[in-house]
Amino acid sequence: EKSQFDWLSANIINKTNGRPIFKPAISCNIGDTKIGVVGLTNQLPPNSTLLDKDTEIKPWQDTLPKVINGLTTNHDFIILLTNLSVRECREIAMLYPAINLIIHAKKADANQLPVNLTETAILVRTGKKGKYIGMMNVSNWYPGSKWQADNHELLANKKEERDRLSRQLALLKDRPE
Repeated sequence: EKSQFDWLSANIINKTNGRPIFKPAISCNIGDTKIGVVGLTNQLPPNSTLLDKDTEIKPWQDTLPKVINGLTTNHDFIILLTNLSVRECREIAMLYPAINLIIHAKKADANQLPVNLTETAILVRTGKKGKYIGMMNVSNWYPGSKWQADNHELLANKKEERDRLSRQLALLKDRPE
């Protein structure tokens, strides 16, 4: 209640009325791009005392389809925030190609390179409980497109390598022996 931001989870449900405890998703605009952000929470172990008796975590299969269907009609880019397993993230990416980016929070997987789950979805990882801050430049993505490698850095490295080899060859030409 005191937070300055929205808590997201499409699958933490009030058992009495069947409605989500938190917002399932939010929308924002960055430039001309409309972005939808969805939250999904991992199931708790049996007999966990973290939730009160009127709250449950439903399987994502029960709640995500409705939320994604609502976002796909009017959003250019969809982000999923979750602590589900990587296997489940891959399954979700395959079932819902409208999801472009999955931000995965798990302690053991913190700060690893992005992973292509499908042609249209990548998974990036951060530590749990907001202990890491990261920045991702999404300059090589366009609505309706596939994720592509950013060739600018690769080309710069190749040019640098070519220039280095050219200098070495020039030195060798000056020494015929």
